[in-house]
Amino acid sequence: MAFPELQLEWKDERFRCRATFDVLAQIEQKVALQKLAYTIVYDRDQVPMTHVAWVFYCLLHNAGANCTPEQVWDGIRKGSVGTDELSSVMRFVIQETYEISSDNSPQQPGKAKGGGNKKGRRRRRRSSSETSTQ
Repeated sequence: MAFPELQLEWKDERFRCRATFDVLAQIEQKVALQKLAYTIVYDRDQVPMTHVAWVFYCLLHNAGANCTPEQVWDGIRKGSVGTDELSSVMRFVIQETYEISSDNSPQQPGKAKGGGNKKGRRRRRRSSSETSTQ
């Protein structure tokens, strides 16, 4: 199975990070991806950067980077982690959580586009003459 790949830079080295089940499970031990994605999309000023740091750490660590969560957090606080890298991590969170439509607007998790009944058929309303004969 091919997993989406995210390229991140850490200490002048590029790492190919993949969103495997193990990576997602490790992230979710401390950070609820759905809540983080919602905050990133709808309340950007309130994004807990420690949560973004944890996601960044998990992705880097599983890609083979030699780092600790504290080192990643320090890199973010001191500005040695670029905004491009942080933006990539936040986009990753959103893409893993929300279905992104062609116009890049997020859909609520677990809700498909469209509506109606399962096969897209519309229910025909019975006329009063049909209901009275039955």
